[in-house]
Amino acid sequence: TRAKSKLAQELVTVLRGMASKDAKAVSRDRQAESEAQHREKRAADRVDAMMRERKEHPLSTLEHSLGNAVAAQGREQRLLNAAETKEKEAAGAAKKEQDKAM
Repeated sequence: TRAKSKLAQELVTVLRGMASKDAKAVSRDRQAESEAQHREKRAADRVDAMMRERKEHPLSTLEHSLGNAVAAQGREQRLLNAAETKEKEAAGAAKKEQDKAM
């Protein structure tokens, strides 16, 4: 019975150690989850602040002008590209006509 008693005592010691490690792991997990939630809340608060700032201070006149200038430049570039394409097509057609004539 002494052997059983000693074995039971060792088992209790091992189980207490395991329970202690599990408790520490649970505590670490809770702490990590709390920190993650805190970071997430801070990020959401920053996004909300930026959205409020954008609503309170819409794009300035200069930003609108810049946007319009960029859009106009894009339109001009597309028109230029289309004109170059038509010119190349016309040159190709003229070359074909010239080759046919020969």
